[in-house]
Amino acid sequence: RRPMTIAWLIPENTYVEKGQIIARFDAQQILKDSREEELELLSLQQDILKSNAEQNQAKQDVDSDQVFVKQEFDFVDRFAIDDLRIYSQLEIIDTFANRDFLEAKDDFLTWKETSIVDQHSSEMAVLDIRRKGMQTKFDQHQQALSSLEVVSPYSGLLVYEKDRRGEKPALGQTVFPGRPIAQIPNLDSMQATLFVQANDAIDLAEGLPVSIRLDAFPN
Repeated sequence: RRPMTIAWLIPENTYVEKGQIIARFDAQQILKDSREEELELLSLQQDILKSNAEQNQAKQDVDSDQVFVKQEFDFVDRFAIDDLRIYSQLEIIDTFANRDFLEAKDDFLTWKETSIVDQHSSEMAVLDIRRKGMQTKFDQHQQALSSLEVVSPYSGLLVYEKDRRGEKPALGQTVFPGRPIAQIPNLDSMQATLFVQANDAIDLAEGLPVSIRLDAFPN
């Protein structure tokens, strides 16, 4: 899923067994990126805990205010008398005004409590999106660390693949995702491309038997 730097290669044209390590990638940059992502995750976790604590504190403050308002309601209801023979008209008006104020404050506290919950939910949604993104990157780093070794899928003769510039894999080279670095050709069935010089091709005809000797195996 990410570019990797080659740290070690088995010599080309080596006969390898199934499961044998043929290449290793450098882990230094991946470890650095993984640790940085892990620290970011830990920092984000602290932000989540802080947000939860702030929400709990804000809700407790609202709950305390609501308890106080309820006590004020009880006090006003207990001592509210609208008898002009006992209280003056201004005192009665003040009592009703106090009750209206308490009702408005109670409505405000209910709205504030809902607002705290909504604001916290939005904040947590943003933090959760960030957390998932960081976790995905961290998991990719861990996957890369667990894939530092390339093993042979089966036994055979190892031949390194050339890239589009005609270069074969080498130490320190960066390999991008999807690029094969080597192949193990099936030697059970091989094809040879032959070239016959014009002077030797005078009597050449289709169907003539051909005898081949390889330079590596003269006999």
